[in-house]
Amino acid sequence: MGTALLDDFSLEMTGKDVAALEEARDSIPQGTRINVTFLAGEDHAARLAAARAVRRCGFVPVPHISARR
Repeated sequence: MGTALLDDFSLEMTGKDVAALEEARDSIPQGTRINVTFLAGEDHAARLAAARAVRRCGFVPVPHISARR
């Protein structure tokens, strides 16, 4: 039963996490969905760079728009 919990999951990152993603990529299953959170303090270029890094590493980038004010 414990393994079923981890059969399907997603991860989250921001534009500042690209280096950490590249470092951890071999520990993450290919095709994992990674939410790229759109923080107010990040510019569009950082968000796009993060999404490109996710795709380049073999994962699925998912834009995540925060519902915070």
